[in-house]
Amino acid sequence: MLGPYGYAIWLLCTLLEAAVVVCAIKKNALQRYLLLNVNMAASVLVSIARYNILSHCGFTSKEYLYFYYYSDSVLTITLSLRGRALSKSLLCRPGSHLCALGCCSKNA
Repeated sequence: MLGPYGYAIWLLCTLLEAAVVVCAIKKNALQRYLLLNVNMAASVLVSIARYNILSHCGFTSKEYLYFYYYSDSVLTITLSLRGRALSKSLLCRPGSHLCALGCCSKNA
């Protein structure tokens, strides 16, 4: 079970993730960093849902265990999509070796 410091860190991380999404909305950068914002918003929603299930069912319940691992898989998928988009934007710039080889087609 988490102690008070564990809950404080959990709350702080959730608030910082929410702040990333709020800043992106205020700066009109939601479209520019879409996958980053999707990942951060999903992380906030999953964190709130995990806390809700933890407070109702307990740390050792099957409900929390199942939700934890299923939600972690969803976050892993959004994280991998975000990483793919970031690496493509960094590697596929005009004049890069990959673009010269044709590895950065728009369909990839």
